[in-house]
Amino acid sequence: MSLSIVDKLKRRSASFIRVGQSPLSLEKPCLSLTIDDFPQNAWDNGRSILGDFGTKATFYVSGGFCNQVRLGLQQYNLKTLGEVHQAGHEIGCHTFDHYNACQVPLRRFLSSIERNAEFFKRHLPGVEIGSFAYPYGDMTALTKIALAKRFSSCRGAMHGINSNTAQAGNLLCVCLQLNDMWRYDLETT
Repeated sequence: MSLSIVDKLKRRSASFIRVGQSPLSLEKPCLSLTIDDFPQNAWDNGRSILGDFGTKATFYVSGGFCNQVRLGLQQYNLKTLGEVHQAGHEIGCHTFDHYNACQVPLRRFLSSIERNAEFFKRHLPGVEIGSFAYPYGDMTALTKIALAKRFSSCRGAMHGINSNTAQAGNLLCVCLQLNDMWRYDLETT
């Protein structure tokens, strides 16, 4: 997926809008593990690893991916979604259609979030969805402002560590994807 120059400007300008900026006051460092798009193998392979370490993760779910194959990977199914929730992991929103906020109108983007909320109501009744991850990590100033009213936290894909202060409208992250693994020496960290 490539962004036009206009889309790149939208994405860049969003970084200048501070939404939910607040100081962090943690007694000790913490790590938040998140899984975007939710391929089935993330649960099949990750469940025992998370369990062995007594760790919970956030699974960012696009309802439209349920029972689908995406980029050659089988995505989650409803049974798996229920298992993840029952195991105490957080379920987060990732839009129903996995829209890139820079490439669709705000109304369409928000409609996809509503559609995802309906998906959750139907398949995980009573579960509150409080966090959001921007598909592709892309956002606009308007989506950032709109989502701050709906979610307690939104995670983008800007590389960094949240320390001293954090912006709930665009939490920083360190991506660990196959194409990024060369950056990290996981044996020594």
